[in-house]
Amino acid sequence: MAHFNRSVRFLHSDNVIAALNSAIDDDKAQRIARRWVRHTYGMECGIEGMTLPNGDELQYVNRGDTYDATLCCVGDVWQLSSWGDCYEQSQSERYDDTGEQCCCCCGEYAKCEEHSGKNWQGYACEMCRS
Repeated sequence: MAHFNRSVRFLHSDNVIAALNSAIDDDKAQRIARRWVRHTYGMECGIEGMTLPNGDELQYVNRGDTYDATLCCVGDVWQLSSWGDCYEQSQSERYDDTGEQCCCCCGEYAKCEEHSGKNWQGYACEMCRS
């Protein structure tokens, strides 16, 4: 019975995030993340990664959909989120820092004076408009 109670406490998302953020290496953190997803959602998932628009590195447990809640690691900090939300937050930070927006046609980032604001959808850079 004690093992069951320890497992239930471990599976609470706050406990998992604390365990992930104190993991001594990436391999241990990834094992913890995969275990939590397996127990919480009943599925096996891999760890994937990408570089975000603001330059941060993102690792996440891929549950199959961009906006499914999962465990994400931005830099060295694990959190419960979706990789889609992390990506959009990064786009917003890049815009705040540089004024650059992502072109919906080519995916490149560029400043656009006549199209200011955080509206990623429908923005086409000068190269794609010509």
